[in-house]
Amino acid sequence: MATRPVPFLLAGAFLCAATTTRAQLTVTHTVAYQVIQRDTGTKVATWTDSGDCRTGTTKIQLQVVSQKDGSAVGDFAWKDLSDVAVTGTRWKGTVAGLPVGGEYRARFRALGSTGLPTDSSASIEHVLVGDVWFCAGQSNMQQDPGVQLDTAHVHTRVLWSSQPADTEGARWGKTRTTGPTTSFGNRLYAKTGVPVGIVFAAKGGTSIDDWFYVDTLTPLFVSASRFLDKGVAGWKIGGFLWYQGENEDQQDTWASRYMVKFSRLRDTVRKLSNNAHLPVIAVQLESWDGTSQFPLNPYSRWVRWPITRDQQERIGRADPWSATAPIWPAAGLHINGANQALLGTYAAAIATRKFHPSVTDSGAGPLFQSAWFLDTTRKDVVVKFSNVTGRLSNPADPNHLGFYVMKHGVFDIDDSTIFDYGTDSYGNPAKMLLAINSMDTLGTDRVVLHLAARAPDSASVGYGRHIQLVSLSPLTDASKIPVPTFFDRAIAASFATAGVEARPATPRVEVVGSIVVFPGEASLEVRRPDGTLLLRRNLSGSFDLRSAGLRGPLLLEVRGSAGARSMSVFVD
Repeated sequence: MATRPVPFLLAGAFLCAATTTRAQLTVTHTVAYQVIQRDTGTKVATWTDSGDCRTGTTKIQLQVVSQKDGSAVGDFAWKDLSDVAVTGTRWKGTVAGLPVGGEYRARFRALGSTGLPTDSSASIEHVLVGDVWFCAGQSNMQQDPGVQLDTAHVHTRVLWSSQPADTEGARWGKTRTTGPTTSFGNRLYAKTGVPVGIVFAAKGGTSIDDWFYVDTLTPLFVSASRFLDKGVAGWKIGGFLWYQGENEDQQDTWASRYMVKFSRLRDTVRKLSNNAHLPVIAVQLESWDGTSQFPLNPYSRWVRWPITRDQQERIGRADPWSATAPIWPAAGLHINGANQALLGTYAAAIATRKFHPSVTDSGAGPLFQSAWFLDTTRKDVVVKFSNVTGRLSNPADPNHLGFYVMKHGVFDIDDSTIFDYGTDSYGNPAKMLLAINSMDTLGTDRVVLHLAARAPDSASVGYGRHIQLVSLSPLTDASKIPVPTFFDRAIAASFATAGVEARPATPRVEVVGSIVVFPGEASLEVRRPDGTLLLRRNLSGSFDLRSAGLRGPLLLEVRGSAGARSMSVFVD
């Protein structure tokens, strides 16, 4: 019997084609190889579909079986769709409760008032239910990762891989995507058991303004956003992975305003997805010495590159649903397949740790938390990190030469000083950096930098002092994920004034494992990321979150005589 294509549209997808065995019953939204986005915070998917049917249809049913062996899935043995409405020869109804998993074969059928089929069924093959990630960026998103796709559990939709094209024709399938996305999808499924959909768009040589300019949608973003469901569900995706930033070193303001610009793009994606807590991962720039390619202005790479990296590190701490994926020590304007694959595993580990708290994982890598002088001599700087699994380590670089301490506030984007000891890129003596003699680890989550001389009254610390980092081994922990580089973070006079980023106006609060430590009397509020209040108590000294059964991602607010302090933590 002849078959014909049937138009369809999925939440988070473009128009494609399904297959029916007759002309009458059609399905608009559900399509072959599609990854259906599960409902937020659940292990099932709910979506509304529609199509054509014969006159006299009163009910639409769905049967779902395993693509592999034909076994029934849950209660989907010809389960009635809910809220079915039939107008003439058009039907509309809701599929509710399809469990995470697949691949599935889905069959729709229409019944009349007698309970008998009014037409043959429409069958859709190789359907998954899981998390759909929108993955976009510039040329490093286009590099070959040298990894094969786990096609049984990861499906893809390539909107374009070089130039925006007729994305309305982009179909779900098993095409291997580039950059870190294939490794990311494979690893994320392996860690969580949740199938992954990759919706992919990349264009080399683009700035963030090319994607999203102020509050105006650019042609790139408009073209990419055509995977927006034009039907009833809106964008329905599970996450946003972004790898871009190399072009931001062309102008000073581009680098220094990167976070502001990305925040607008991030907020727009979250608004379109109707999920204010949509997980977002931004990849930090790789290591690259651009002086050979840009000999007339090497300074732009030496200075603007670390600033852009720092902006990307701040993106990861902007809210509990954002993260930064580091790629150090990969080097080159375009990183190679092995490092693309490694980046994908980093991003998947970070996504697992932050967004799948029920999954046991080795951690998502340390993050800078605060810095302070050990004593009044101002010759020893303590740098503390959060999210440390096990203890900080770097056996290949015991002196941690990636750290630097500099005179805070003297930085001038027009100065020729670079992030190195000795001379700048023009051969002149470096003006900003203070010499570090050695470094020690202190406990499990901090290091101490021993300076050659007393630091001035105002000083700052950074990590990843210049763009060519490949010769250095990154600071990491048991997770093996590097610390993201950071730049020009203020050093507090003492621990008592060293809040996150050294904010002396807030009370001193530390989280060690699951224990919250604070001086004197204070009130503590603990909430889930969605704002649900879990605990409110007046306390003194410390409190063990585990003792109250509090685990996973948590938002803390501590109020004391010194003011209020809010922070996000993760308790295993």
